[in-house]
Amino acid sequence: MAQCATKIEKWALALSWNTPISKVTQPGPDERIELLFEKVPGGRGGYNRWTVNGKSWPNTNPLFTAERGKRYRLVMTNKSGDDHPVHTHRHTFEITKVGDKPTAGVMKDTVNMTRFSTVEIDFVADDPGATLIHCHHQDHQDEGFMGTFR
Repeated sequence: MAQCATKIEKWALALSWNTPISKVTQPGPDERIELLFEKVPGGRGGYNRWTVNGKSWPNTNPLFTAERGKRYRLVMTNKSGDDHPVHTHRHTFEITKVGDKPTAGVMKDTVNMTRFSTVEIDFVADDPGATLIHCHHQDHQDEGFMGTFR
């Protein structure tokens, strides 16, 4: 844990000196996890069904298992024509890439994914327990767009 904190502290210090993002070395993730968001038109009862990696809630439980203290990169791909404000509980994340544009220092718990887009976020697993990740559109949640990780 101390080694990870040291990397993060160095990176944060570089940002505080107004270093251009292209010159900032971000701490690399310990693991990359792909999350694919898709719509199945006319799924359950004629409503659209939403999937994460091909499964709808509650079959998305858990999406993956996180080890405390490790840094994870979620590579989230929205394969639908809808926008999705994707929200995580228990963890703040850093947006590291939107489309093909790298970014650094943007800390959030929700990121809006536009239609047919990819966003990469990093978080450190520092709050043990089940963590919910879901689309903040209630109808998308109701039709399967959520999952957990531990």
